[in-house]
Amino acid sequence: MATPEKSKESLEADLKELEKGIVMNKVKHGNQYERIYVLDRDKMVLRYEGSTKVFRKKTPEIALHNIIEIRLGENSHTKRFRNLNKEQCFSIVVGARHNLVTLMSPNENLRDIHTSSLTNLFTWIRDAFLSADKNSDGEVDFDELVKLLKSLNARMKKKYILQIFNEANTNKTANRYGKQTLDSEEFVKFYHLLTRRSELEELFKRYVRGKSYLSSGDLLKFLKQQQKEKTVTEDMCKEWIKKFEPDPCFKQQIRLSLLGFQLFLASPEQSIFNPACLQVYQDMKQPMINYFINSSHNTYLLEDQLHGPSSVEAYIRALQKGCRCVELDCWDGDDDEPVIYHGHTLTSKIQLDKVLIAIKEYSFKTSPYPVILSIENHCSLTQQKVMAHQIKTILGNNLYIHDDNAPCPSPHDLMNKILLKGKKLPPLSTDNDGVSDEDEAEEMEEEKKKAEASREGIEMPKEEKIPKKVKLEKSLNELIGIRSQRFTSIEHAVDNGDPFKMTSIGEMKMCNLLEENIVEDNRKLTKAIMVRTYPAGLRTDSSNYTPVMMWNVGCQVVALNYQTEDTPMQLLLGKFLDNGGCGYLLKPSYLLSGKPEVEPSQPKLLAIKVISAYQLPKPSESFKGEVIDPIVKIEIHGMDEDKAEKKTRVIRNNGFNPRWDEDFEFRIDHPDLCILRFTVKDYDLGGDDFIGYFTIPFNCMQEGYRQFNLNNKKNEVIYKSMLLLHIDIKPVS
Repeated sequence: MATPEKSKESLEADLKELEKGIVMNKVKHGNQYERIYVLDRDKMVLRYEGSTKVFRKKTPEIALHNIIEIRLGENSHTKRFRNLNKEQCFSIVVGARHNLVTLMSPNENLRDIHTSSLTNLFTWIRDAFLSADKNSDGEVDFDELVKLLKSLNARMKKKYILQIFNEANTNKTANRYGKQTLDSEEFVKFYHLLTRRSELEELFKRYVRGKSYLSSGDLLKFLKQQQKEKTVTEDMCKEWIKKFEPDPCFKQQIRLSLLGFQLFLASPEQSIFNPACLQVYQDMKQPMINYFINSSHNTYLLEDQLHGPSSVEAYIRALQKGCRCVELDCWDGDDDEPVIYHGHTLTSKIQLDKVLIAIKEYSFKTSPYPVILSIENHCSLTQQKVMAHQIKTILGNNLYIHDDNAPCPSPHDLMNKILLKGKKLPPLSTDNDGVSDEDEAEEMEEEKKKAEASREGIEMPKEEKIPKKVKLEKSLNELIGIRSQRFTSIEHAVDNGDPFKMTSIGEMKMCNLLEENIVEDNRKLTKAIMVRTYPAGLRTDSSNYTPVMMWNVGCQVVALNYQTEDTPMQLLLGKFLDNGGCGYLLKPSYLLSGKPEVEPSQPKLLAIKVISAYQLPKPSESFKGEVIDPIVKIEIHGMDEDKAEKKTRVIRNNGFNPRWDEDFEFRIDHPDLCILRFTVKDYDLGGDDFIGYFTIPFNCMQEGYRQFNLNNKKNEVIYKSMLLLHIDIKPVS
């Protein structure tokens, strides 16, 4: 059968469902027999339970390497499908004799999930075996295996490979040249012996006390002593054993084998990321000013700021990643249709109404909390009227209109609401009144002129810039929820601020404020008014500034170029994984509006042991064509006194299962604002090549032995590629 294209995330989710066990009907001689089918990925078998045959010595199973093909019901022997729904059936063709095992899934959708998942797995084994079998004789000799391991990013000592080869070579078959070989079944054994995790075996043996399994009491002891899980109970341990133990006999006896233990440690329950942080757990009923908000700059752009394409898809991607504040630069278009693009540049244009339709559809798919549309309005009065009509008709009941006399609402108050942020006419204004224009594109031109003058040694005269006034159509004015306030100084903003107003400050100006003013002054600003920051105009390549320094002083809306997959964007995505990924994070107590500026000191001592990695891929940009030399870097991002960076030693020629066992220690004085970034690179004298990364807020880390998957530069999970650490956190005495 043709395997449908699936994302890695989707395939992994399907495989995990099969690992838990799926009820299907086995069809034989026209009859149906209900069975529970369980996928064992480590042993590469599909076993089934529920047979009533009493003399069966072991649980029936289908070895994945013996699968020849998977056929949908229409392609199977029709006589097997009397009175059955063919759309729910499929057949597994097994072995040289092409024996058929015909199964019926509960529905057609589940049938497609089962068939595509199994096809992907047995195809991987077959392709790996065929890749190793260079002379196509149906067997793999030792030399062919050595070449395969190199292609899999593992250069190991031949003595070690030979030891595993001999252990897997149970049939002792020789080819026509007299060399010992492995058939497909032995090849699977070889693979599993090779991927054995010695570091996890050592940990397992410390708690089994001479047995071959962990009891529920043993597991409880491990979780309390090593994983620092205070609320775990023995009943919870029993449930976990039932969930993760693949052996039916052990599962029935509530025993956890080494394989079950490894599966448990690789599960989300034991991830470095605390599962409690993957849900909305913070107080969401405080005023909006008290939250960090996941935000995007020039959201419509897919590439650079000068020539790149604008796209509705860019809004969809940002919203799907949890963004809660998107930007719309609106200009007059043809035929009285307002358009969005980066003014004064050659970026392409998209229609406003199409963007609004996408925002309406995707705003609340990842989070129910409010979406802010940051409007930069350059339209004529005529097209502003069109804007207002499109916004009202397309957004409908989702549109929130704020009463200026009402208190600042909370994210909870605004659930499933979309609100506009922009310039707004003052009360009792006349038709002749205007509002000051805030043109980020024009600001970019000014920054370029200043940079060119600086390079030539010319000092530009300081001029008091008088802001341009633009007319605002009243029907659009009435829709503005968050009023924009032009920034002139911290003192002016504090004196004239309002918790539901927002001031926008460019990167360069904000950096100057951070240099010229003490931290407390900037924090006074963010307690009086919402502050939005955005990248400098000189970043025409859509690169990003580090958002951490802005968060440190309480800036709520730190906007980044979402299309650029750089370190700042990785930090933003990691930070906003917290609180269920809802896009809103309650600021630390000392940054909240109305709270004292004195910061409570609760420093922590963080000890990290980098133990090992597993199945690291080759860097996508590498041209070396050889096995990698991995190195792990730990970065601490936060307040200046907490910033740190440390590296492991280089492991030569092993991306398959490198092991470091190296200890590092960090003092964290401001844990509430701290983010950790782990990166794995391929060491090279000419510059290390990026392999993968993982970012996590300090307060979301779990202690103990923790594993996690790495992400690639596109923030996609690299499945099977894992890093194993031991984490210990103590208060500083």
